[in-house]
Amino acid sequence: MLALAPAGPASAETTGELIDPETITAIRDQMTSGGIAPEAQDALIAKLQAGEPLDSMIGAEPVDTFTVDLPNATRTVSEFADGSRRWIDIEKPTTLSAGTVSPMSSLKGCTLSGLWRINCKLGVSDAITTASFQFDYRIAQTKHDASIRDYRAQTCGNVFGPCSVKGGIKRATQNSAGPAWAAMTYTAKINKTGTTVQSEIGIRVQDTTVSTY
Repeated sequence: MLALAPAGPASAETTGELIDPETITAIRDQMTSGGIAPEAQDALIAKLQAGEPLDSMIGAEPVDTFTVDLPNATRTVSEFADGSRRWIDIEKPTTLSAGTVSPMSSLKGCTLSGLWRINCKLGVSDAITTASFQFDYRIAQTKHDASIRDYRAQTCGNVFGPCSVKGGIKRATQNSAGPAWAAMTYTAKINKTGTTVQSEIGIRVQDTTVSTY
C-alpha cells in the first residue's frame, strides 16, 4: 500500500540535478543489495533524477514475485515493470538450547520458544528506503488462536534524510474477523525537492500460516 505526495514549487536551491553523486552511490549500494543489475540501476537513477518515483514506490502491480532463502531470513522480492524492486525480509526463528534459561529481554534475533517466536523482525527495502519493526508471534495449535504481541523497535532509514513511521498491532489474536495482524506505515522523501511516498508493511498470522506484505 503506497501513496505519493507531490512536492511544492522548486526553489533555486533545488533546481538542476535532484540527486548528488554521494546519494547516487548510496542508492546503487541499496539496489545491489536487492539484486538489481547495474544496467537496470542506470535507468532507475535517471528516472529518479527526473523527479519521477519508481514503480516500487507507488503501488504498481509487480510483474514478478519470488522468494529467496537467506541464512537468517526469508526474503520476498517484488519486481516491477521499470526494473525496480521492493523486498521484504522476515527473520527465521532459531531454537533455544535445551535447559536454557534467559530473560526474554536479553534474547537476540528471532527465537523459537514453544509456539511463540520471540524478538522477530520484519523489514522492507527499496532503492532508497529501509524500514522495520520487531514483534513476537505465536502460531495456533489446536484452536484458531494465532497471536501477535509486543510491537516495538520501529525504524526507518532513507538516503534523502529522515523518514517517519507509525504502527502497531491491528488484531492481537486471530478471530472470526481475520488473522492476527501487525503493521507499520512509513513516509519518506524520494528526492531533495520534498516529494514523498508512503508505504505500509505488515505481518498476518492465521493458524499456522504466516504472510507478509
